[in-house]
Amino acid sequence: MLKLSEKTIIFISVVFAICFLSLLWFLNQKNQTIISSVPASVSPTIFPIVVPTKPADPTANWKTYKNDKLGFSLNYPSLWQIYEAGQYQGTFVDFNNQKCEKADPSCVENEMGGNCPSSPACEVFEVRYMSEVKTVQELFKQNKYYKNIKQTTFANFPAYKSTYTWLSTDGSGSPKIDVQVGEKVYEISYGNEDLGSETQQILSTFKFTDNTQTVKIYYHNPKLDPNFENIVANDFKEVSIPKSSTPLKDSINELIKTFISEDEKTYGSRVTNFKLKSATIINGVAKLVFNDPESYTSGGSTRVNLIYSQIEKTALQFPSVKKVEITGAVFQP
Repeated sequence: MLKLSEKTIIFISVVFAICFLSLLWFLNQKNQTIISSVPASVSPTIFPIVVPTKPADPTANWKTYKNDKLGFSLNYPSLWQIYEAGQYQGTFVDFNNQKCEKADPSCVENEMGGNCPSSPACEVFEVRYMSEVKTVQELFKQNKYYKNIKQTTFANFPAYKSTYTWLSTDGSGSPKIDVQVGEKVYEISYGNEDLGSETQQILSTFKFTDNTQTVKIYYHNPKLDPNFENIVANDFKEVSIPKSSTPLKDSINELIKTFISEDEKTYGSRVTNFKLKSATIINGVAKLVFNDPESYTSGGSTRVNLIYSQIEKTALQFPSVKKVEITGAVFQP
């Protein structure tokens, strides 16, 4: 057998060692490449949850004023002063934002434009019941100082915004809002437009707290016509209905409900779909449009005249109504 020399054995060992180390280096490099090619795990980005803060309510510490006799309430700044004067006929309430001169309680301003000399000198916000008129139009007709009159709504009721120019030489004046609530007229005045958001916040809290109104429902009373010589509406009864911005429409609906209910008691069942479709007042004329699919309002001249007179007189109770016009397929003899 061939024997290897000592030198040959050493040489082969060195070569083998170099090859082995080279293989280890190669494998290590390959492993590093594989590791570097694997995407590193990414920690999720956590965004802070922002909870919107509710703006501070500037009216949170305000007080509430309620006047049951006049039937309104509002909120006002807690440091403001309140001054009330007059009785129910001619009452006004002043809200002042500073210490003001007190008026003489025996002195009540004339609502038609006069001035009580001792009234508070720094009135900022005033609510007044206009007891001498029944409609806003009547107020404007009697007083020439209302200018720039525009229709609007206030606290869900028909209203007019205007500029009151009393003692003004250049046509400027204080803004006023006149509100029609049933047969009552209220006037809200607030100094000037520069009072800004505080005044607007007061206006936005205004509510009418008397939620009912009394209206007249007309009918034929046999006791006043024992011989039945004139069967028309000759009497009325007063009923309480919810207060709204449409007292004419509500009154006619209450009337319809009343006389239809009487018929249903007589006949023992539903008698009609007779309904009021719309009610408007234009230049003193109440325009009433009805729907009468079953000709409930027909059936002879006596019946037609009676129902017509009931509706007409119920509508004419309102001072703003001077004439009544009824349309629709109704009142055919």
